Amino acid sequence: MEQQWLHRQIMRLSPEYREPLVLQVLAGFSGEEIAEILDLNKNTVMTRLFRARNQLKEFMDSQQPTQRGSQNGRA
Repeated sequence: MEQQWLHRQIMRLSPEYREPLVLQVLAGFSGEEIAEILDLNKNTVMTRLFRARNQLKEFMDSQQPTQRGSQNGRA
């Protein structure tokens, strides 16, 4: 169930953020490889990865505050 939720949140990201994140996390490509695949500057890729992760964190913080706390052994 959590995996489905995470998948939905990733799909909410705009393609410019989603694509590099999926290439890194699921396919295991490095920043340089992603830059080559997407024909971007490596710094652009790293910025997009940073922003994608921040957006996912915001989604998690806004939609699952009590559920996340209970999984970490807290109320």
